[in-house]
Amino acid sequence: MVGILGLLLLSGCANQQTEDRRTMPAPARNWSQWRESLEQWMKASPCGVLTVRSPLFNVTGHFTGNVTPNTSVYLYVTPNTSFNASYYVVGNCRYIAKRKLHNARFFDLGPLPQGDYVVMVDGRAFQDGQGFPVLDRLDDSSYVLETAFTGGSPLYSMTAFSIRLKQPMASAADPRPEGANG
Repeated sequence: MVGILGLLLLSGCANQQTEDRRTMPAPARNWSQWRESLEQWMKASPCGVLTVRSPLFNVTGHFTGNVTPNTSVYLYVTPNTSFNASYYVVGNCRYIAKRKLHNARFFDLGPLPQGDYVVMVDGRAFQDGQGFPVLDRLDDSSYVLETAFTGGSPLYSMTAFSIRLKQPMASAADPRPEGANG
């Protein structure tokens, strides 16, 4: 199941108007060469690549404005969380999830592995002026959800975010002189 999902997600980067003309590297006789060429292909993808691995985190959020009934939230994988990359992905790549809103303001993106993402709703879906998606805090002692930006254009209301392993705190230098035992 996970293998099929991974292949579907790997092949999910395609322009919505025209199919992506890049092709995945063909398996070579040498496994390490093929793996290296596949990794290079994945890094070069302008749409980003979702690597499914554990642990998974349930990501939820809400909107800063009221949206019209039956509005959907779209989730994309992005190669990084810059505004330009995120805007490109939303306009040119396939989404990995589409979710209906509950209670007209709250959304649930489901379980996600660590990585870079963009959540988007149509900018014209708001009733009282354009609003934006805001993500709830991730409650995990080892991982953090970092919001890169919230913004967009009249067409797209977006938030780019990353789920990352927390960086260990830099420990303070030992104030004792070298060789001193406490």
